Amino acid sequence: MSIDPILTTNKKSTLEEKKVKFTDGNDFTSPKFTSPDIELAEKKDSNTVKPAKRKSKKTQTQRLSVTTILKCRTLQPFMTELERADKASIDDIISTLADYYIKEGLPDRQKDVFQGMYDLNLKRLD
Repeated sequence: MSIDPILTTNKKSTLEEKKVKFTDGNDFTSPKFTSPDIELAEKKDSNTVKPAKRKSKKTQTQRLSVTTILKCRTLQPFMTELERADKASIDDIISTLADYYIKEGLPDRQKDVFQGMYDLNLKRLD
C-alpha cells in the first residue's frame, strides 16, 4: 500500500522564467545632488526677524476633542503669558499649561527628573 501526497508541487521554478527590466537600466547609483545657493539663503535669513523663543516644527495632526479646544480657547484670556499674543495657537496654550504644571504641580525632585528626561529627549530630536 503506498501513500500519495495530498499536495503536489510544480518542480519547475517560476522565478527562472521572469525577467525584470528597468526603464533607467541597471544603474542604481545616487543622482547628482546640487545644493541651493547658500548666499541667497543667508541674505533671506538676515532680513527676517527671528522670534526670541525657538519654535518647533509641527509634526503631528491635532487630535483634540472639540470640548478640549473650547476649554483652551476659553482659558486663553486668563493666561498672563499669552495676553500679548493676538491669536495664540493651541500648541502655545498647551505648552503654557504644561510649563505651569511643571512649575507649580511637580515637587522639586520630580522637576529635576523631568528636566533631565526632557533635555535628553530634546537632544535626540535634533
